[in-house]
Amino acid sequence: MEFVYLLVMILSLKQSQVSSSDSKQFQLREVLLDPKQVDHDKGRIISDACLPMRPPPHPRDCSELQSSCPGQSLVSGEYTIQPDHYPSPFLVYCDFDSEGEAWTVIQRRMDGSVNFQRNWHDYREGFGFLKTEFWLGNEKLSFLTAQNYYELRIELHNQLHEPYYAAYNSFRVGDESMKYRLILGSHYTGNATNSLRLHNMHFFTTFDADHDVKPDRNCASETSHGGGWWFHQCDECNLNGAYGVQSDFNPGGIEWNNLPGGGWGLTRTEMKIRRVVSS
Repeated sequence: MEFVYLLVMILSLKQSQVSSSDSKQFQLREVLLDPKQVDHDKGRIISDACLPMRPPPHPRDCSELQSSCPGQSLVSGEYTIQPDHYPSPFLVYCDFDSEGEAWTVIQRRMDGSVNFQRNWHDYREGFGFLKTEFWLGNEKLSFLTAQNYYELRIELHNQLHEPYYAAYNSFRVGDESMKYRLILGSHYTGNATNSLRLHNMHFFTTFDADHDVKPDRNCASETSHGGGWWFHQCDECNLNGAYGVQSDFNPGGIEWNNLPGGGWGLTRTEMKIRRVVSS
């Protein structure tokens, strides 16, 4: 009897150890499957307090991620979000370092490593790499900006690597039936020029989908300004032109007209949005 009792005790202890191990592995698996809980650069796990407070289990943007983490110091990097009505979650780059706010980055140029001379489908879906150069995607932008009021901040570095910025109090991108029309607010601030104002209410154009108002050519073609953008006829700014090109044509470079230090061949650009009104 003593032998049987001892055997039962040993088996119970092993079962308890296995259950404890399984529980720890499950918790670790949950963390690893949820990229917003991990600082990938430092391997630091963010506390359980930093979880979105609404179903489904993804914040709608970087602003909501920050508001779900009171008292937490979040690290800029890649996080998973899912805007209202968007069919699936996706990764974005959240900037928690600029202006003390949470920004969802939608575009970046920094070294010419990604080709921005892309077709309509690529600009619709997005391309590039979130930690370097990318375009988030017009379809994602449409869903993101339809769910709330957003402001836009654009950061620029000219050929002398001097920083400038332009900010707009309202930013929205229409859906594909509206050809991803740009809708800007009227209030501008910044130490750059207000060059995006010309493009307000214009459709998005790529080399295979000409929606600009230039009658004799496509502004997004390689022999014109290049890239994909909300061209007028053609532009006062184009942040998706060819990297490193120092002139406006053949193809046009990254430009922001009348920027001090030179408006073409910009060395770095970043576009980011943040929610203005919480809901």
